[in-house]
Amino acid sequence: MIRILVAVPLDSKAIDLLNEIPEFEINEKTGLTPGRFLDEIRNADALVCGGSPRVTGKVLDAGSDLKLIIHSGQDSANMEEARRRHIEVRRITAGRAAGDEAIAVLKDFFNA
Repeated sequence: MIRILVAVPLDSKAIDLLNEIPEFEINEKTGLTPGRFLDEIRNADALVCGGSPRVTGKVLDAGSDLKLIIHSGQDSANMEEARRRHIEVRRITAGRAAGDEAIAVLKDFFNA
């Protein structure tokens, strides 16, 4: 099972489509505090995020299983740190198309 933390609001249709993919276990948690984000990122294989909460070194440490970060608006220095840790980083546009882009990236990356 591929565990995906969705920490940014996506269109409900996008969430429904992600939930239909049998290989994916979707954990939709928006509005997380930094402390709660650390708890939720544990055991996640992929993260879909926006500008908040921030992906910091502590988050990367807690998300030791992360293989993929899909983001819109994260600090590029933190994304470079993720790459140094061999985590694939993909940027998507914010807004209405974000859900469709996230689905495409997740399916492509995990061959689902």
